[in-house]
Amino acid sequence: NMEHKGEFVHDPNPLVDVERFLFYRNGIFAGYRMDFTFRQSVEGKQFLEYELFRALGGYLVVLADGRLSPCFFFPPAGLSNLSVFNERNISMLPGVERHPLINQVTFRMDYDGSKFLTELLFIDAPSLDQFGLAGQHTIESKGMSLGRGGAALAGLTATRIFRRYAGLNPATGQANGGAVIFTVKSHFMTLTAEVGDFVFLSHSLLPDFETGRRGVTNRICEVIERQPNFAEGTMT
Repeated sequence: NMEHKGEFVHDPNPLVDVERFLFYRNGIFAGYRMDFTFRQSVEGKQFLEYELFRALGGYLVVLADGRLSPCFFFPPAGLSNLSVFNERNISMLPGVERHPLINQVTFRMDYDGSKFLTELLFIDAPSLDQFGLAGQHTIESKGMSLGRGGAALAGLTATRIFRRYAGLNPATGQANGGAVIFTVKSHFMTLTAEVGDFVFLSHSLLPDFETGRRGVTNRICEVIERQPNFAEGTMT
């Protein structure tokens, strides 16, 4: 921000999705406090990704116009404007993979300049009972501390990770294995779906790992990568 005629006016960086940053800062994460001590210069993007976003359960994406935009593990605010992928615009049977399970998360905080003084371990007990110790995820942040609510923040982030990657349906507790990753090749007109967007996916031939039957209808998915093919007029 900069001051202009006695008022603070917005001076956005054209390489950053400023509105999205402010949406999270002033909304979901309002009041969160992290303290950092800088003894040398740091690379801004790397600092955001490793010190802030990982601790908050988020990541940076690059939008189609080249801007950096934040994404976090939260469900869509509404379902009315989601893009739809179905057999009308999908040009071939989607590929299906499974993300490795994560049912243990370790948080390290209270950095004293040379080492982390606090280490917290979070385990998803139902997933551990079902699958055993399947996968571990470690998060470190030099700005987190117990005195600034670090334990509560770490617990919230660990819970969001478990809901997506622990291999259990968070609503029913039913085992459904690793999070499903679909690779979809579609018509080029679906280019409006950005990385980080939530979309509906339907296909009568896809396996539904929760029911054990064939056919997926209006499954809410998050776009994690996209690749245009201008010669073929397709998006993957």
